[in-house]
Amino acid sequence: MDYNEVWEEICFHVNKCKNKNCREQEYQIAFEKIFHALGWKESKYELVPQHKMSVGSLQHGYYADIVIKNGDTVNYVVELKRPNSISNENHLEQLRSYMLLLDTDFGILIGDTMQVYYGRKKPIKVCNIEFDKNSSNGIEVVSLLAKENFCLEALKDFCFKKLALIQEKEKIQDEINNFCTDYGNNFVCDIIRQELSKSYSQETIDEILKGIKISITKNVPHVPLVYDQREQRTTTDVRYGKFAGQNTKDYTQYTLNGKSVGGKSPLVLAVINEFVRNQRPSNINELKLAFPDVLLISAKQWGLVRPLDEAQNIHLTRGARHNIRNPIKLPSGEQIAVCTQWGTGNIDKFIEHAKRLGYAITEKR
Repeated sequence: MDYNEVWEEICFHVNKCKNKNCREQEYQIAFEKIFHALGWKESKYELVPQHKMSVGSLQHGYYADIVIKNGDTVNYVVELKRPNSISNENHLEQLRSYMLLLDTDFGILIGDTMQVYYGRKKPIKVCNIEFDKNSSNGIEVVSLLAKENFCLEALKDFCFKKLALIQEKEKIQDEINNFCTDYGNNFVCDIIRQELSKSYSQETIDEILKGIKISITKNVPHVPLVYDQREQRTTTDVRYGKFAGQNTKDYTQYTLNGKSVGGKSPLVLAVINEFVRNQRPSNINELKLAFPDVLLISAKQWGLVRPLDEAQNIHLTRGARHNIRNPIKLPSGEQIAVCTQWGTGNIDKFIEHAKRLGYAITEKR
Protein backbone atom coordinates (compact mmCIF):
# COMPACT_ATOMS: atom_id res chain seq x y z
CA MET A 1 0.00 0.00 0.00
CA ASP A 2 1.38 3.43 -0.97
CA TYR A 3 0.74 5.51 2.16
CA ASN A 4 1.70 8.75 0.45
CA GLU A 5 -1.22 8.22 -1.92
CA VAL A 6 -3.50 7.07 0.90
CA TRP A 7 -2.74 10.20 2.95
CA GLU A 8 -3.21 12.43 -0.11
CA GLU A 9 -6.62 10.83 -0.70
CA ILE A 10 -7.59 11.33 2.96
CA CYS A 11 -6.61 15.01 2.77
CA PHE A 12 -8.64 15.43 -0.41
CA HIS A 13 -11.82 14.04 1.17
CA VAL A 14 -11.34 15.84 4.49
CA ASN A 15 -10.80 19.23 2.83
CA LYS A 16 -13.81 18.55 0.64
CA CYS A 17 -15.86 18.04 3.82
CA LYS A 18 -14.37 21.23 5.28
CA ASN A 19 -15.30 23.28 2.23
CA LYS A 20 -18.86 21.96 2.42
CA ASN A 21 -18.86 22.44 6.21
CA CYS A 22 -20.56 19.05 6.33
CA ARG A 23 -22.29 17.66 9.38
CA GLU A 24 -20.61 15.29 11.83
CA GLN A 25 -22.69 12.41 10.47
CA GLU A 26 -21.29 12.96 6.95
CA TYR A 27 -17.77 13.17 8.41
CA GLN A 28 -18.43 9.87 10.19
CA ILE A 29 -19.35 8.15 6.92
CA ALA A 30 -16.26 9.57 5.19
CA PHE A 31 -13.95 8.23 7.89
CA GLU A 32 -15.63 4.84 8.01
CA LYS A 33 -14.70 4.55 4.31
CA ILE A 34 -11.16 5.74 5.08
CA PHE A 35 -10.57 3.11 7.77
CA HIS A 36 -12.13 0.48 5.51
CA ALA A 37 -9.59 1.49 2.86
CA LEU A 38 -6.86 1.03 5.48
CA GLY A 39 -7.81 -2.65 5.58
CA TRP A 40 -10.16 -2.89 8.58
CA LYS A 41 -13.34 -4.91 7.89
CA GLU A 42 -16.70 -4.12 9.42
CA SER A 43 -17.91 -7.64 8.55
CA LYS A 44 -15.16 -9.09 10.78
CA TYR A 45 -15.94 -6.65 13.63
CA GLU A 46 -12.51 -5.05 13.22
CA LEU A 47 -14.09 -1.73 12.28
CA VAL A 48 -16.96 -0.92 14.63
CA PRO A 49 -18.86 2.35 13.94
CA GLN A 50 -20.90 3.81 16.82
CA HIS A 51 -19.53 1.27 19.29
CA LYS A 52 -21.87 1.10 22.28
CA MET A 53 -20.43 1.07 25.81
CA SER A 54 -22.54 0.50 28.91
CA VAL A 55 -21.65 2.27 32.15
CA GLY A 56 -23.02 0.79 35.37
CA SER A 57 -26.82 0.81 35.45
CA LEU A 58 -27.20 3.51 32.79
CA GLN A 59 -29.57 2.29 30.10
CA HIS A 60 -28.63 4.61 27.25
CA GLY A 61 -24.85 3.93 27.31
CA TYR A 62 -22.20 5.80 25.33
CA TYR A 63 -21.21 5.53 21.68
CA ALA A 64 -17.65 5.82 20.41
CA ASP A 65 -17.63 7.04 16.80
CA ILE A 66 -15.17 4.43 15.48
CA VAL A 67 -13.40 1.60 17.28
CA ILE A 68 -10.67 -0.51 15.65
CA LYS A 69 -10.39 -3.98 17.19
CA ASN A 70 -8.48 -7.23 16.99
CA GLY A 71 -10.75 -9.83 18.52
CA ASP A 72 -11.56 -8.62 22.03
CA THR A 73 -8.63 -6.20 22.08
CA VAL A 74 -9.31 -2.57 21.20
CA ASN A 75 -6.41 -1.25 19.13
CA TYR A 76 -7.52 2.38 19.18
CA VAL A 77 -10.62 4.56 19.38
CA VAL A 78 -11.52 7.47 17.10
CA GLU A 79 -13.61 10.45 18.21
CA LEU A 80 -14.94 12.63 15.38
CA LYS A 81 -16.04 16.25 15.46
CA ARG A 82 -17.25 18.47 12.64
CA PRO A 83 -14.49 19.13 10.07
CA ASN A 84 -14.17 22.82 10.95
CA SER A 85 -14.39 22.25 14.71
CA ILE A 86 -11.36 23.28 16.81
CA SER A 87 -10.75 20.71 19.53
CA ASN A 88 -11.28 21.73 23.14
CA GLU A 89 -11.13 20.28 26.64
CA ASN A 90 -14.64 18.81 26.38
CA HIS A 91 -13.66 16.87 23.25
CA LEU A 92 -10.53 15.53 24.97
CA GLU A 93 -12.49 14.56 28.08
CA GLN A 94 -14.93 12.63 25.89
CA LEU A 95 -12.07 10.78 24.17
CA ARG A 96 -10.40 10.08 27.52
CA SER A 97 -13.56 8.50 28.93
CA TYR A 98 -13.84 6.24 25.86
CA MET A 99 -10.18 5.21 26.16
CA LEU A 100 -10.77 4.25 29.80
CA LEU A 101 -13.98 2.37 29.10
CA LEU A 102 -12.43 0.49 26.17
CA ASP A 103 -9.13 -0.15 27.99
CA THR A 104 -6.88 1.27 25.28
CA ASP A 105 -3.88 3.62 25.42
CA PHE A 106 -4.42 5.01 21.93
CA GLY A 107 -6.97 7.62 20.92
CA ILE A 108 -7.44 9.70 17.76
CA LEU A 109 -9.35 13.00 17.91
CA ILE A 110 -10.37 14.28 14.48
CA GLY A 111 -11.92 17.67 13.76
CA ASP A 112 -10.15 20.32 11.74
CA THR A 113 -6.91 18.40 12.45
CA MET A 114 -5.94 14.86 13.45
CA GLN A 115 -4.61 14.59 17.01
CA VAL A 116 -2.99 11.44 18.40
CA TYR A 117 -3.21 10.81 22.16
CA TYR A 118 -1.43 8.25 24.32
CA GLY A 119 -2.26 7.02 27.86
CA ARG A 120 -5.75 6.07 28.95
CA LYS A 121 -5.75 7.65 32.43
CA LYS A 122 -4.30 11.01 31.44
CA PRO A 123 -4.02 11.16 27.64
CA ILE A 124 -1.11 13.20 26.33
CA LYS A 125 -1.25 14.74 22.87
CA VAL A 126 1.76 13.39 21.00
CA CYS A 127 1.10 15.15 17.71
CA ASN A 128 -1.33 17.47 15.96
CA ILE A 129 -1.52 16.86 12.21
CA GLU A 130 -2.91 19.28 9.66
CA PHE A 131 -4.67 17.68 6.70
CA ASP A 132 -1.89 18.66 4.32
CA LYS A 133 -0.92 16.07 1.70
CA ASN A 134 2.78 16.84 2.32
CA SER A 135 2.62 16.16 6.07
CA SER A 136 5.27 13.54 6.94
CA ASN A 137 3.55 12.96 10.29
CA GLY A 138 0.27 12.30 8.50
CA ILE A 139 1.84 9.72 6.21
CA GLU A 140 3.61 8.00 9.11
CA VAL A 141 0.51 7.87 11.33
CA VAL A 142 -1.65 6.46 8.52
CA SER A 143 0.93 3.71 7.93
CA LEU A 144 0.82 2.83 11.65
CA LEU A 145 -3.00 2.81 11.77
CA ALA A 146 -3.39 0.58 8.68
CA LYS A 147 -4.17 -3.09 9.22
CA GLU A 148 -1.35 -4.57 7.13
CA ASN A 149 1.37 -2.99 9.29
CA PHE A 150 -0.52 -2.65 12.54
CA CYS A 151 1.46 -3.36 15.71
CA LEU A 152 0.65 -1.97 19.15
CA GLU A 153 4.35 -1.81 20.03
CA ALA A 154 5.16 0.17 16.88
CA LEU A 155 2.38 2.66 17.66
CA LYS A 156 3.66 2.89 21.24
CA ASP A 157 7.23 3.53 20.01
CA PHE A 158 5.95 6.31 17.75
CA CYS A 159 4.18 7.95 20.70
CA PHE A 160 7.26 7.67 22.93
CA LYS A 161 9.48 9.25 20.27
CA LYS A 162 7.06 12.15 19.87
CA LEU A 163 6.81 12.57 23.65
CA ALA A 164 10.62 12.67 23.89
CA LEU A 165 10.65 15.50 21.32
CA ILE A 166 7.96 17.37 23.28
CA GLN A 167 9.98 17.00 26.50
CA GLU A 168 13.11 18.26 24.73
CA LYS A 169 11.23 21.33 23.49
CA GLU A 170 9.95 21.93 27.03
CA LYS A 171 13.52 21.80 28.37
CA ILE A 172 14.63 24.28 25.72
CA GLN A 173 11.73 26.57 26.60
CA ASP A 174 12.57 26.31 30.30
CA GLU A 175 16.15 27.37 29.57
CA ILE A 176 14.94 30.27 27.42
CA ASN A 177 12.57 31.38 30.19
CA ASN A 178 15.37 31.05 32.74
CA PHE A 179 17.72 33.25 30.73
CA CYS A 180 14.98 35.88 30.37
CA THR A 181 15.09 36.46 34.15
CA ASP A 182 17.66 38.14 36.39
CA TYR A 183 19.66 34.92 36.16
CA GLY A 184 20.32 35.54 32.46
CA ASN A 185 21.14 39.21 32.99
CA ASN A 186 23.59 38.35 35.77
CA PHE A 187 25.08 35.56 33.66
CA VAL A 188 25.89 37.97 30.81
CA CYS A 189 27.13 40.56 33.29
CA ASP A 190 29.57 38.02 34.79
CA ILE A 191 30.92 37.18 31.32
CA ILE A 192 31.48 40.89 30.58
CA ARG A 193 33.12 41.38 33.98
CA GLN A 194 35.41 38.41 33.37
CA GLU A 195 36.45 39.74 29.95
CA LEU A 196 37.04 43.29 31.23
CA SER A 197 39.13 42.03 34.13
CA LYS A 198 41.91 41.28 31.65
CA SER A 199 42.41 45.00 31.03
CA TYR A 200 40.76 47.03 33.80
CA SER A 201 40.64 47.38 37.57
CA GLN A 202 37.58 46.29 39.53
CA GLU A 203 36.54 49.91 40.12
CA THR A 204 36.72 50.71 36.38
CA ILE A 205 34.70 47.59 35.55
CA ASP A 206 32.01 48.63 38.05
CA GLU A 207 31.76 52.05 36.39
CA ILE A 208 31.49 50.48 32.92
CA LEU A 209 28.72 48.15 34.05
CA LYS A 210 26.86 51.03 35.69
CA GLY A 211 26.76 52.73 32.28
CA ILE A 212 25.03 49.87 30.47
CA LYS A 213 21.73 48.07 30.87
CA ILE A 214 21.51 44.35 30.19
CA SER A 215 18.13 42.85 29.37
CA ILE A 216 17.43 39.48 27.73
CA THR A 217 14.06 39.00 26.04
CA LYS A 218 12.55 36.22 23.97
CA ASN A 219 13.05 36.25 20.23
CA VAL A 220 9.43 35.95 19.03
CA PRO A 221 9.18 35.42 15.24
CA HIS A 222 6.93 37.90 13.50
CA VAL A 223 3.75 36.25 12.22
CA PRO A 224 1.65 38.35 9.81
CA LEU A 225 -1.80 39.04 11.17
CA VAL A 226 -4.67 37.58 9.19
CA TYR A 227 -7.42 40.10 8.55
CA ASP A 228 -10.86 38.73 9.27
CA GLN A 229 -13.87 40.70 8.06
CA ARG A 230 -15.96 39.16 10.81
CA GLU A 231 -13.99 41.24 13.33
CA GLN A 232 -15.21 44.56 11.93
CA ARG A 233 -17.06 46.32 14.71
CA THR A 234 -20.45 47.52 13.45
CA THR A 235 -22.48 47.51 16.65
CA THR A 236 -23.94 50.56 18.37
CA ASP A 237 -22.16 51.76 21.51
CA VAL A 238 -24.38 54.26 23.34
CA ARG A 239 -21.75 55.16 25.96
CA TYR A 240 -19.35 56.59 23.40
CA GLY A 241 -21.79 57.86 20.79
CA LYS A 242 -20.89 55.20 18.20
CA PHE A 243 -23.34 54.05 15.61
CA ALA A 244 -23.66 50.88 13.59
CA GLY A 245 -21.35 50.74 10.58
CA GLN A 246 -18.84 53.36 11.80
CA ASN A 247 -16.09 50.74 12.45
CA THR A 248 -14.87 52.71 15.50
CA LYS A 249 -12.88 51.42 18.44
CA ASP A 250 -13.28 51.79 22.19
CA TYR A 251 -10.02 52.98 23.77
CA THR A 252 -11.05 52.74 27.44
CA GLN A 253 -8.06 52.18 29.77
CA TYR A 254 -8.21 50.31 33.09
CA THR A 255 -6.47 50.02 36.42
CA LEU A 256 -6.10 46.76 38.37
CA ASN A 257 -5.68 47.06 42.14
CA GLY A 258 -4.70 50.72 41.66
CA LYS A 259 -2.12 50.06 38.94
CA SER A 260 -2.62 51.12 35.31
CA VAL A 261 -2.67 48.07 33.01
CA GLY A 262 -3.97 49.38 29.66
CA GLY A 263 -6.97 48.42 27.55
CA LYS A 264 -9.32 45.44 27.60
CA SER A 265 -6.98 42.67 26.50
CA PRO A 266 -4.08 43.79 28.77
CA LEU A 267 -6.57 44.01 31.66
CA VAL A 268 -7.68 40.39 31.20
CA LEU A 269 -4.05 39.25 30.88
CA ALA A 270 -3.11 41.13 34.07
CA VAL A 271 -6.02 39.64 36.07
CA ILE A 272 -5.17 36.08 35.03
CA ASN A 273 -1.46 36.68 35.70
CA GLU A 274 -2.37 37.85 39.22
CA PHE A 275 -4.63 34.86 39.76
CA VAL A 276 -1.93 32.38 38.67
CA ARG A 277 0.70 34.13 40.81
CA ASN A 278 -1.45 34.14 43.95
CA GLN A 279 -3.70 31.08 43.64
CA ARG A 280 -1.25 28.81 41.77
CA PRO A 281 -3.73 26.58 39.88
CA SER A 282 -2.07 23.23 39.23
CA ASN A 283 -3.23 22.95 35.61
CA ILE A 284 -5.25 24.64 32.89
CA ASN A 285 -8.44 22.85 33.91
CA GLU A 286 -8.32 24.45 37.37
CA LEU A 287 -7.71 27.82 35.74
CA LYS A 288 -10.72 27.30 33.46
CA LEU A 289 -12.90 26.64 36.49
CA ALA A 290 -12.03 30.13 37.72
CA PHE A 291 -12.26 31.76 34.27
CA PRO A 292 -14.73 29.78 32.12
CA ASP A 293 -15.02 30.32 28.36
CA VAL A 294 -18.60 31.61 28.73
CA LEU A 295 -17.16 34.94 29.91
CA LEU A 296 -16.20 35.56 26.26
CA ILE A 297 -19.90 35.36 25.30
CA SER A 298 -20.04 35.21 21.46
CA ALA A 299 -16.26 34.63 21.17
CA LYS A 300 -16.22 31.66 23.57
CA GLN A 301 -15.27 29.20 20.79
CA TRP A 302 -11.69 30.51 20.97
CA GLY A 303 -11.28 29.61 24.65
CA LEU A 304 -10.48 32.22 27.30
CA VAL A 305 -7.24 30.38 28.04
CA ARG A 306 -5.63 27.74 25.84
CA PRO A 307 -2.42 25.70 25.87
CA LEU A 308 0.23 27.79 24.11
CA ASP A 309 0.76 25.31 21.26
CA GLU A 310 -2.98 25.30 20.45
CA ALA A 311 -3.09 29.11 20.54
CA GLN A 312 -0.10 29.28 18.19
CA ASN A 313 -1.82 26.88 15.79
CA ILE A 314 -4.98 29.02 15.82
CA HIS A 315 -2.80 32.10 15.24
CA LEU A 316 -1.31 30.56 12.11
CA THR A 317 -4.54 29.11 10.69
CA ARG A 318 -7.31 31.45 11.88
CA GLY A 319 -5.52 34.67 12.77
CA ALA A 320 -4.59 36.35 16.06
CA ARG A 321 -6.98 35.23 18.80
CA HIS A 322 -4.67 34.86 21.82
CA ASN A 323 -1.71 36.71 23.31
CA ILE A 324 1.03 34.27 22.28
CA ARG A 325 3.78 36.85 22.84
CA ASN A 326 3.14 36.89 26.60
CA PRO A 327 2.33 33.31 27.66
CA ILE A 328 1.67 32.50 31.31
CA LYS A 329 3.51 29.60 32.91
CA LEU A 330 1.50 27.51 35.37
CA PRO A 331 3.13 25.82 38.40
CA SER A 332 3.01 22.54 36.43
CA GLY A 333 5.28 24.07 33.77
CA GLU A 334 2.43 24.20 31.25
CA GLN A 335 2.33 27.40 29.23
CA ILE A 336 -1.01 28.98 28.37
CA ALA A 337 -2.11 31.91 26.25
CA VAL A 338 -4.96 34.31 27.12
CA CYS A 339 -7.65 35.27 24.61
CA THR A 340 -7.53 38.77 23.13
CA GLN A 341 -11.09 38.84 21.74
CA TRP A 342 -12.51 41.50 24.06
CA GLY A 343 -14.82 44.36 23.24
CA THR A 344 -17.70 46.37 24.66
CA GLY A 345 -19.93 43.32 24.21
CA ASN A 346 -18.12 41.06 26.68
CA ILE A 347 -15.57 42.98 28.80
CA ASP A 348 -18.20 44.10 31.34
CA LYS A 349 -19.07 40.49 32.12
CA PHE A 350 -15.40 39.64 32.68
CA ILE A 351 -14.88 42.69 34.92
CA GLU A 352 -17.95 41.80 36.99
CA HIS A 353 -16.62 38.25 37.39
CA ALA A 354 -13.11 39.49 38.32
CA LYS A 355 -14.55 41.85 40.93
CA ARG A 356 -16.39 38.92 42.53
CA LEU A 357 -13.00 37.22 42.81
CA GLY A 358 -11.71 40.23 44.75
CA TYR A 359 -9.94 42.30 42.09
CA ALA A 360 -10.34 46.09 42.15
CA ILE A 361 -10.86 47.36 38.59
CA THR A 362 -11.61 50.91 37.55
CA GLU A 363 -11.87 52.70 34.21
CA LYS A 364 -9.51 55.51 33.22
CA ARG A 365 -10.71 58.11 30.70
